[in-house]
Amino acid sequence: MDRSQLVRQRGTIKSRHTRLLTTLHSGMTFNIEGQFKDEARKLRTTLVQEYENVELCHNLVLAACATQEEFNKEFCWFETFPEAHRKMLADINAYLGEGLATSLKPAGSIWSRSSRAPSRNSAQSKEEKIQEKARKVAETKLRLKQAQEEARLREIEEEKIRRLEEDKRKEELKVEAERTQRQLRNELEGHHLESQILIQQLEVEREAAREFSSRQGCAGKNQGFFFGTHTRPDAVFARAGRGRPSPQKAKKEPGRQLDPGPTWLEWFVRVVSSSVSVV
Repeated sequence: MDRSQLVRQRGTIKSRHTRLLTTLHSGMTFNIEGQFKDEARKLRTTLVQEYENVELCHNLVLAACATQEEFNKEFCWFETFPEAHRKMLADINAYLGEGLATSLKPAGSIWSRSSRAPSRNSAQSKEEKIQEKARKVAETKLRLKQAQEEARLREIEEEKIRRLEEDKRKEELKVEAERTQRQLRNELEGHHLESQILIQQLEVEREAAREFSSRQGCAGKNQGFFFGTHTRPDAVFARAGRGRPSPQKAKKEPGRQLDPGPTWLEWFVRVVSSSVSVV
């Protein structure tokens, strides 16, 4: 598409927009008693298709269909429109290259006939807006204060619960420590009693071993008395006519040798080990 076609297309769009806005302006200027409502309704549909902003187009059509009293009361253009709508009107104005803000205003006859009412209504609406804003600010402050108070009470309650849980945990730890200490004390007393019993058993066994060793010593003395130098065993065997047995014969007949038995030390060790195993 060349430059001439672009210029021609832009001119077509500009003329269509200008025609739509001019029709709307005419409807706003001469629709004092609510005529041309069907045309305004059709115009609203066309504006929605053109500008894709339902809220703005709806406000424009309402202003076009309003009576003088309704218009003076509710449709003060650049005072009631939000910032986004003002920016949109400025963009359309810059695109069309016309005084759109001036052309969209009602005719001068309407403003001249009711110049006092809009100013009075606008002042009243401003005061109402200020009061509404102050009321919202007060409500916001009240809600914030209530939220802070609820948060403070919640923190106090959580602190109480935390302290109660800590006290309960400390009490449980104290009871557990006392029970463990009591159990250790009982175990120590039991070990001490067992050690005392074991010591007493060892003392008794030691006394018995001492008595046994003394008796064994007496038996050895008696044996030495009977088998002295004047009565040696070989002499006795010689007199009996048998003679002393040879080592080979002694090896062949091990059953005839006398078992000397355990010594007192071996016996004591056996007794102590058996008593320890029993304990």
